Formats: sequence, structure tokens, C-alpha cells
Amino acid sequence: MKSPAAGSCRSPIERCRSGRVPVFNSCRAADATRNHRIMHASGGVTAAARAPARLLPSTSRARYKTGAMSRQQLQKRLANNGVSDYLSWGPFLVAPAASKLGVKELLPPFLGDDLELKDLLTGVAFACGGSGYDLLTSKLATTLSSTDQLDIFRDYKEKLRALVGEEEMTRVISKAVYFTVMGENDILNNYFIVPLRRHEYDLPSYVDFLVSSTINFTKTLNDMGAKRIGFVGVPPLGCCPSQITLGGSPSRQCEPLRNQASRLFNSRISQEIEILNAERSASGSKIAYFDIYYNLLDLIQNPALYGFKDVKEGCCGSTVLNAAVFIAYHSACPNVIDYIFWDGFHPTEKAYNIVVDKLIQQNMKYLM
Repeated sequence: MKSPAAGSCRSPIERCRSGRVPVFNSCRAADATRNHRIMHASGGVTAAARAPARLLPSTSRARYKTGAMSRQQLQKRLANNGVSDYLSWGPFLVAPAASKLGVKELLPPFLGDDLELKDLLTGVAFACGGSGYDLLTSKLATTLSSTDQLDIFRDYKEKLRALVGEEEMTRVISKAVYFTVMGENDILNNYFIVPLRRHEYDLPSYVDFLVSSTINFTKTLNDMGAKRIGFVGVPPLGCCPSQITLGGSPSRQCEPLRNQASRLFNSRISQEIEILNAERSASGSKIAYFDIYYNLLDLIQNPALYGFKDVKEGCCGSTVLNAAVFIAYHSACPNVIDYIFWDGFHPTEKAYNIVVDKLIQQNMKYLM
């Protein structure tokens, strides 16, 4: 696979009215008239985010069809989807899961102008790049908050009710699988890069605050009818090329404090998710933690095993700016399949396909 042509690197962060909240993933219905799978995506990192970039005046959006595949490949892939804005790896966390679970190739943004009614039955994206569980995170990024995304989910339910009626709407909502994919922006953007929260909290205290916000979000989603929720933890943030650069390691090793923050959050939230699952299991709810940290770290620590050659640099650069507006002026690498990271923050399609395979194999049994 060849990378985009030189000069074709563009901003991979797509800011949409579809943030990084839960991702509603696949579900199989019982009778013949309902034999379809449903996936919804929502969150705050660009792994899940997609929606019309014009909706929000933010730098965390993509204005171009580009990413960790050639422009021609992506244009062909999106030819019939009417997508005018796309995140560099927006499809690479959500779409592989949707595809592998038999849902659909791509999830259209719920707020997109060209959303078709049939998409309400098979899956839509609520995710919005730059969002987080901490409401301050979305304010910093001028994007929709996790609370806003829950409001969008309410709108989705109303449209679905109008389409299929109350009984079928309730069934669809309860049988779908949801993934919530946030936390990265809270830790990196809101604590380390722009240290507003660092002036209020030490790291353990901020993680406690973040975990509390996360659980409240998950409870609200569950109370709104979502019964099967897959909670995706945060990756080894200190191993992102931009964070290695900020850490200043001469040998470009993973930045330890950011990885410590990732592990601390994942450890705390996985415990709370287990408790919440036990509390809500009597109502038929299934809430499971998905460990993305060690699955991605395995690629970083054993690159040759997975066919990678470069783990410390991004195909389109390795700074914070190379994950934002200035990526438009950076040439892509000659062979993206050698890279784990597309830019200073976001993994490539190849990397995320491997990770998604692992996550599905390890965890989907707990939600089905």
C-alpha cells in the first residue's frame, strides 16, 4: 500500500457533532424482519470521530479525504457515501469493528445532511474529535461535550421512534452494542499540553475526577436504554510520536509520565466498570472494559512481529502540530505500512486493524 502523494497529508482530527462518546456496535436481532446488525459510534478522539467538519469552527477536524491509505483508495471507498470531510483514521477503529462484526463498511454521522433513515437501523456515528469526559476538554477544543453527545443520542432515539414505533425503538436500543471511546483528550490536551487541570489536581486526583465523570456518563447512557456497552480504555499515550517529542528523550523513548497516567486511568476505570456491570447485570445490562493500552503497546514493543519498521515517528510528522492544522503542509512518508503512527498522535489503518482484531477476539463475548 502506498501512502498519499507528497503534500497530501491533511489534518486527521475531525471535529464533529458526533464526539467520542459511546460507540454503538453490532447486534443481531431474532426474527427475519429484524435480522440486522446495529452499530453506533460516539466518542472524543479521532479514532471514532466523523461528521461534517463545517459544523464546528475547530482545528480538530479534517477537511480532506485523506488518511493512512492512498487518496485514490479512500475516495473509492467513500465514493457512494457522500463524505466531504474525513478524519485520517476515523474509519480505522470504528469501521474495522463494524465490518468484522457484519454491520457495515462505514458509519455515517448522525448529524450529516445526507443521513438516510435506513442508517438509523444499522448504525450511525455520534463521535466528535477533541471531546472528552471532562466538560472542560470540549470547551478547550471548541467541540461538542460528552453531555452534548448524550443529547444527540436522545435525538437519535426520537427519530428512531418516529420511524419504527416505541416498541421496536426500545428493542433496537437495547439490543445494539455501544462503545465509549474517550479519555485521551482529557489526559493529554487538558492535563499535560494545556495544563489547566494540572493547576487544580495532582495526577491521581485528576484521574479520580475523570473516572467519576466517566462512570456518570456510562450510567446515563445505560439509563437511556443502552444495555451492551463496551468501554475502550486509553492507549499508551506516552508512546505517541508527539508526546515522545514533548518528553524530550534523546533516544525517543516513550514518555513515562503520560504512560503512567494512561495506566492509572485504565486501572481505575476497569475496576469501576466491573463494579457497574455487577450492579446492572440484573436488568440485562452487559458492560465490559476493552484494553487498548497493552494491545497497542504490543505492536510498539514488537514491531517486526507485525510487519512494522518505524514505531517512534509518524508518517506525516511527529509533533503536536503534525496532528493538527499544519499537517496539511507535511509530505507523507513513502510507505505507510511500515509505520504504526500516521501522524504525531493517530495510528495507521494497519495498526488499528490489528488492534481491533485483538479487541474483538478478547472482549466481544462479554457483550453478546
